[in-house]
Amino acid sequence: MKTWCSVLVALAMSGVLSSCGGGGDGGNGGGGHGTPPDLAGVWAGNWQGADPALGEVTGTWQATVNPAGTNGVAGSGFLTGDVDCMDGTLSGSASENNYTGTVNRSPCMLNEWQLRALSSQDEMASGSWTQRSTNAKGTFSGIRIARVGGPRIDFVHPASAAPGAVVTIVGSGFDAASAGSVRFGDASLPAAPLITSSTTLTVLVPNPAYTAPVAVTTTTGSRALSPRAFVADVTAPAPILAATVATSTPPRALTFSPDGHKLYVVNAGSVGLLATQANTTVIPTGSYPSRVTAAPLGVAATANGRRVYVAAGTAGIVAADAALLQPVSGESITGFATAMSATPGTAALALSPDGARLYVADNLAGGVLRIIDLGSRTFTTSQVMGTGLLPVCVAVSPDGALVLLGVRDLAGVQSDFVAVLDPLTGLVTGATIPLGLEASPVAITFSQDGTRAYVSNHGLGTVAVIDPLNRSVVSTLTGFQSPTGLALAPDGQTLLVASEADDNVTFIDLSTQERRVVPVVLPGVARTGPVAVAVSPDGSQAYVALGAGNAIVELGNSAALTIRVAGQGIGTVTSSPPGVQCGTACRARFAVGTRVALSVQPGFGSQFGGWSGSGCGSGSVTLARPGVTCTASFDNVSASTGSSGGSGCFIATAAYGSAMAPQVAALREFRDRYLVTNAPGRAFVQWYYEWSPGAAALIRRDETLRGLARAGLWPAVAAITHPASFGSAVALLLWLSLSVRRWHHRAQRGEPCSDLQER
Repeated sequence: MKTWCSVLVALAMSGVLSSCGGGGDGGNGGGGHGTPPDLAGVWAGNWQGADPALGEVTGTWQATVNPAGTNGVAGSGFLTGDVDCMDGTLSGSASENNYTGTVNRSPCMLNEWQLRALSSQDEMASGSWTQRSTNAKGTFSGIRIARVGGPRIDFVHPASAAPGAVVTIVGSGFDAASAGSVRFGDASLPAAPLITSSTTLTVLVPNPAYTAPVAVTTTTGSRALSPRAFVADVTAPAPILAATVATSTPPRALTFSPDGHKLYVVNAGSVGLLATQANTTVIPTGSYPSRVTAAPLGVAATANGRRVYVAAGTAGIVAADAALLQPVSGESITGFATAMSATPGTAALALSPDGARLYVADNLAGGVLRIIDLGSRTFTTSQVMGTGLLPVCVAVSPDGALVLLGVRDLAGVQSDFVAVLDPLTGLVTGATIPLGLEASPVAITFSQDGTRAYVSNHGLGTVAVIDPLNRSVVSTLTGFQSPTGLALAPDGQTLLVASEADDNVTFIDLSTQERRVVPVVLPGVARTGPVAVAVSPDGSQAYVALGAGNAIVELGNSAALTIRVAGQGIGTVTSSPPGVQCGTACRARFAVGTRVALSVQPGFGSQFGGWSGSGCGSGSVTLARPGVTCTASFDNVSASTGSSGGSGCFIATAAYGSAMAPQVAALREFRDRYLVTNAPGRAFVQWYYEWSPGAAALIRRDETLRGLARAGLWPAVAAITHPASFGSAVALLLWLSLSVRRWHHRAQRGEPCSDLQER
């Protein structure tokens, strides 16, 4: 009986001392209770969980929340990562216990979400999600990255780079001074501006720069963050053959998604999708066996992670949903043929850094460059290269000011060359850059600062290093056998060259010219024929397409560390060495064997509850393939008393099942407005927080007690949410104080609380 009395005492007290406020905040206005939180703006963060078919999955999410009434959330949202859902409709409502809703778009699975904690002070939120149709479920966390009427960042390209690299920031609401107040981590120096407009900022990555969301601040003081953390801690893949994945037909071209979670593989006639965490095939599947028809010379993924463009022969260019590789109705571009030649080539497509234009090497004799405006889906045609000349490969400078087009003379009469074109008109500007007779250029890639470009010459067995501004070849790298694909690691110093004729990939340190050759061989296969290579955005791994081996191989010696966030609170996790920035970057890859130390920072009104996961108990983990997953738990505590203790959830939250319940919000508002504003009230609050967690734990575990608690709290909630006057609230407080004192004394003496029924 004494325990029941204690519970009832705590129940009465919780009527004015509700805590567990979702990190000290987060009431909503469901049913007319409390003030709704201001959720309007753009939110972004990380999601993670388990899928019965795919296993451990994670990625990023973004949602635009419209200003709405007190009972709902409306807007748009999409998910990217191991599993995607593009162009979804976001909807939600304030129910009895929480903000809940869906992100929905056919043919993606319906995602149901529930907000469990919100901190307006930190502008952070967390919650849970489920897919009933697949039984997949997990959690999400995120931050508000833009407010209504302020600047907004849509994406940053590239997503990873070293100091000194040219980076383009695309969004809206920028002003003339925005480029001078771009920071890559709060402790970094402002980035040096190169190009500024209201929608695009082109800057140099400062030294130092940090793995963190990019921040843009306007002259009015408005601030926006990038949806994903920019990875400044970049590397190059180790020259080690790590894994092999078979393909049904010869692969010819590769590209990564901007987050590095997926690899798009152009095979002879179609495109496939590989999850890079465990090298599992995502597309094709039994549900989506059909794929985009493709010619084998080009694929490009957009920097926002939502579309993949594929060269499709006489069909022109097919726009595919990046999640399922299904054609997007109305977004494909026709009216020309592309990638129809049998000449070697893997880079017939290139996107402008701002994502506005797609450049297509229309490699037919006497061909041209097609400049596609992706907004209007119309195209401009460059000047004709000339009779018998074949455009093969294309690249765009990091600042978008130049387009390089590799051109081959089929007759071998004149030197093959690189033409420098205007990115808007397609006119050749200045002299062409000769490569040599029958050089047969196959691929072009720029350095991160745009001062150099590298061209693989399949016919000469060389890689030409060119100065695009001065229109000249400044040096030549020799010793290759039919070089094809090129890729520059994001460290800016490591160039990978795939050699088709001698079945290897060469790693070149551009600062020292040191080389490491990796033979790419398969058991029982006489010849593999590497034709294309792609490096992940963070530089930890690379993939090589084996055109003669019907396979792709992974290069590197890295493993993924995935952080999951659990509990009823809010917090962030970072790592040393850097890489994890969770919130927005909850997966990072490190060299196998690396000891990674994890640090936590609870949000306002939350505390860290501990680590779980194999080998994660101390918050320090050693990486092994295929990867490690650690879970950080955060609990809610009172933000009003400044106490670091507490069970993580108090009575009203236990009764109503959520810190976001409108009844909890109303009670919390009463506490903050009338109790903690005076010394007696603060002392009262402190006393309550010392003994109420135990009672909350009892209520939370028993549905009967939860029902009794809700019934007992009803008079307090009704009086607070519908007061006839301030005096009624004062009278309620006096009644509760006297009643609690009587009940507390009886509880101490072990007497029954039968007189509660009289109340």
